[in-house]
Amino acid sequence: MSAFVCSSRHIAILAQRVVEKYQPSDGPISVPDFAERLARLNVESVDYRYNETTDATELAEFVAECRRQAEDPKLSNERISDSRMWGAASCFLYQSCESEACVKSETYRLVKRFEDCCESMSKQNGFMREGWSIN
Repeated sequence: MSAFVCSSRHIAILAQRVVEKYQPSDGPISVPDFAERLARLNVESVDYRYNETTDATELAEFVAECRRQAEDPKLSNERISDSRMWGAASCFLYQSCESEACVKSETYRLVKRFEDCCESMSKQNGFMREGWSIN
């Protein structure tokens, strides 16, 4: 099994869509803060998979870019189908499932819940999962 870090755009769009529907149990979260959680979880999982440690400066720059894009109103106005978001959520979950700690995190569980919702909506409308990553 291989893993990769999702694009900052992928993480930003996913953060926007998940936060529209769900909030963590520890209280409300902003879209940029959730994008940061997604980015860190994805990088942590990939690092675990390849037994590496991402450089702190590189991680900080990636997190900052994810946060910046998550605040972009143009992304939240983009029309993306449930079946496409199902694919994006599935991709993120697959890329972020390398360690048990990642899979047990609330961030992972919220994305899984969102993925399940998108899958259900897509199938109700006769659609299958579309695409994988968002670049």
